[in-house]
Amino acid sequence: MIPLDSLRSAALSEKPWSELDQLVQAELSSGRLTNQIYDELVGMTEELRTTPGFSEQSEDAFGDTLDRLSGFCHANSAYKNLPTLPTEEEIAKLPRWARVAFAARCARRVLPIAYSGWPEHDSDTATSFADCVRYAEKVGEYAERRPEYEPIETALMAYNHAENVVNKPADLVKAISSICSAAVYAQKLDEANVNYNNLYGAVVDALNAASGFADITRHIRTDYAQIRWQTTRPEQHDDLGYSPEVFGPLWPEGTPKSWPIAPDGPKHADIRLELVSANRLYERVVEDEVVNLFNAMNRYHIARGGQPLSLEDLQPLISALVPAGV
Repeated sequence: MIPLDSLRSAALSEKPWSELDQLVQAELSSGRLTNQIYDELVGMTEELRTTPGFSEQSEDAFGDTLDRLSGFCHANSAYKNLPTLPTEEEIAKLPRWARVAFAARCARRVLPIAYSGWPEHDSDTATSFADCVRYAEKVGEYAERRPEYEPIETALMAYNHAENVVNKPADLVKAISSICSAAVYAQKLDEANVNYNNLYGAVVDALNAASGFADITRHIRTDYAQIRWQTTRPEQHDDLGYSPEVFGPLWPEGTPKSWPIAPDGPKHADIRLELVSANRLYERVVEDEVVNLFNAMNRYHIARGGQPLSLEDLQPLISALVPAGV
């Protein structure tokens, strides 16, 4: 909560807009919602206005703060709630195959953490993590469990083993937990006493596993919003599944910095290209086409989960020699 004395001090300061902004930002950072802060400030309005020294500037700053909290301003100026994880109740409202697809998506995000953190001498077990994710994705996509899907027992054994490892990295165990939870939920979905803890565990454990690398709350919330929208499409019904592609690129803005490389991801970041232009083309035209090609490659690379590309060691084009006329 914002104490009345703190609100008075901010509103009566020499820079009331920035002081009030600091109060609001601190509340938002703690997880409070804009409507909660708005109601709280409105409730103190009368006491604030009767404070000795409350000026026209104070009134303007306080009014602008309320406008930003309510959204009655330009969209770029409005205060926004921090992204929050979907609640268990929100996830439970999704159709069953959408729930599987959403859990699999969360597991897919942290697969590189589990794979890269596992001992190299036990590559078979590490590979089974990817099997787990593919299993959950297939169940969500084809809306049924098939015996020919990838087995998940090895990954479950690996999780039990990871639980007993001394000084184990927390992010590794949480990543494996998210992956196994998604696979177990997909496997037991049709059982009468299906455990929703596995479903929500896949989401929460993914967030905790990634915390040492990046805050992926916003990405998980976006995934939920995307799958929720997919369930409302006219052609969608409860018997249809959800392909992983419905979520869009895994990292639309590029993979988070220092994020581990996925087991099936690119191992090399350098790409060498040699371009040859037609004779007598203007240099500016050639330069524009090269830039267009680079931008297209950059967009594709990001869509596939890569970091934004950079152009290095550019060798200028050299005009080809042509025979002189005689």
